[in-house]
Amino acid sequence: MHNFITKFNGKLKVDNQFGKGVDFEFRLPLSMATLRCVILRIEQELYAIPVNRIEQVIPLSLDKVYYVEGKATFRLYDKDIYLFNGKNTLGLDGPDEESPSTLVLLKSERNYFGFMVNEIINELELVDRPLPQALGKLRDARTASALPDGRPIIILDAEDLVTNMEKMHLSTKISEHEEQKNSSNKQILVVDDSLTIREVQRNMLEAHGYSVDVAVDGVDGWNHLRQNSYQLLITDIDMPRLNGWELLDKVKSHSVLSHLPVIIVSYKDNPGDFERGLQAGADSYISKGSFQDNSFIQTVNDLLGYSPSHE
Repeated sequence: MHNFITKFNGKLKVDNQFGKGVDFEFRLPLSMATLRCVILRIEQELYAIPVNRIEQVIPLSLDKVYYVEGKATFRLYDKDIYLFNGKNTLGLDGPDEESPSTLVLLKSERNYFGFMVNEIINELELVDRPLPQALGKLRDARTASALPDGRPIIILDAEDLVTNMEKMHLSTKISEHEEQKNSSNKQILVVDDSLTIREVQRNMLEAHGYSVDVAVDGVDGWNHLRQNSYQLLITDIDMPRLNGWELLDKVKSHSVLSHLPVIIVSYKDNPGDFERGLQAGADSYISKGSFQDNSFIQTVNDLLGYSPSHE
């Protein structure tokens, strides 16, 4: 018994009173209390996070991940949850061996953050033991423990994790702001009656440093063009009230807007439509059926004479 208590930095007090018996008083530090933890795997290493700091654990399909202002995002609770690779957040070295498959949802005072890991192993009660002083303060580490088979495991500090993810999020926003300045705040107008297409194009363009306005159809787009200054127009063809051909004709007939570069992005992909678009004055014609990030952004960069630092 004495060896057990000593192992956990505890104290044993014995009070022997003649004729009354013996009192044993055990004292264990609070830091040795047990914690209910989720055991997770990042690459080949196991870590633990206290259950009471986890909002939710969600299976993550990478095809459900999209990008908002260049940041990996998952939609939950009608909010954009910014995602962070667990390996990168912890500053672990080496190439990625597999893609994360599980999202551990953590919450700061202001935001939700998705901590992406490779696997959730199980849930265990762990004895919460301080890290050896010789190790100093380890990044995002709270305390240590041992698994039932004796293997040591780090218990991650959820507060440190969300603080670091907030810093990374802020750092990304600052970098994007700097890139916007490098792109000379070039303004682009996207005109499309499809909300999905508008937002996809907006997200891709903003992720590469451009400022973007959107319009819901040709009439809305024409009003934007007359009220604001743009360096590029991107328009759909089939739209209510004023279609893309009519909008393009108005632009090319206008004394001030006639030199504005125009990209048509449309589901119409037969050679006749391509030819008609170029003859009408469009600088490029891209089919939505073969729409690709690199080709779209490269076309925009070529027309605006801008080469961003990342693609």
